[in-house]
Amino acid sequence: MLREALYRKMIDACHTRIQFETIYGDMDLVYNTIKRSSKWASRLKAIATAEEDIDMADCTLATNDLFLSTMEGRTSMKEFKDRIWELERRYPEVFKRGRIDSGTPEGAVKAIVFRVEYMINRYDVRYPSFDMHKSNDR
Repeated sequence: MLREALYRKMIDACHTRIQFETIYGDMDLVYNTIKRSSKWASRLKAIATAEEDIDMADCTLATNDLFLSTMEGRTSMKEFKDRIWELERRYPEVFKRGRIDSGTPEGAVKAIVFRVEYMINRYDVRYPSFDMHKSNDR
């Protein structure tokens, strides 16, 4: 029970860091933090007995995979939006966690979509290739 709580907190901490770094444009840090979040989610999934922990691990792994495929250009923004909304419908409780700023799971998804669109468009991201400066700022 204590380990599950630790893993949930570490996933939340990674998520918070990802939120900030997508805006500031440090794509290497975003990429590494997503990988770290997936590591914590895998550990949670391996020991989880509660339904909410299993859902959180599954949702985190699916969301992180979606982020990475979008960063790498394997998934378009339209596909990203469709799949992230599908994940929200499947795991609404996970999207409620710690989303005081947006208030609702729908608001959390809208915030995620905005940040990813901003990151992809502003920094011209096709990881591992990206421009640390704004697009059109050359």
